Amino acid sequence: MHTLALTLAVLAQTPAAPDPMPAPNGGMVAILVPLGSFVFLLGAVGLILAAWVRVARERQLTMRHAIDKGVPPSALMYPPDPLSDRRRGILLVAVGVGLGAVVGATSELIYATVGVLPLAVGAGYLINFKLSPKTKALPESAA
Repeated sequence: MHTLALTLAVLAQTPAAPDPMPAPNGGMVAILVPLGSFVFLLGAVGLILAAWVRVARERQLTMRHAIDKGVPPSALMYPPDPLSDRRRGILLVAVGVGLGAVVGATSELIYATVGVLPLAVGAGYLINFKLSPKTKALPESAA
């Protein structure tokens, strides 16, 4: 019992070994690099949102001026594109298959299920396109 207490006392008085490679700047790099990446990410998202808001504001101002001059609001709206669901569906199915193939080829096969979500959403768009009633295209004079 006496030797255990003596060993603990000696170990408590032994100074810690110095760090073989001390960090320059006192470790500030370890704090600034992650913080900088988050600030950059937030700044990029903020700039994209600000640009989107500006474009939407300009579009609304243009519509407001046209309505004030007597243009009917229905003439300012874009007609829905009947092929947009098909385009989105094909794109998302292709992204899902490609993502699943790349992830499945580069890592374990279980991770290839990452591509299932865009694949399923794309399949939903294609089903919506197939089941939606077909509308006749507007003549050029009406558009």
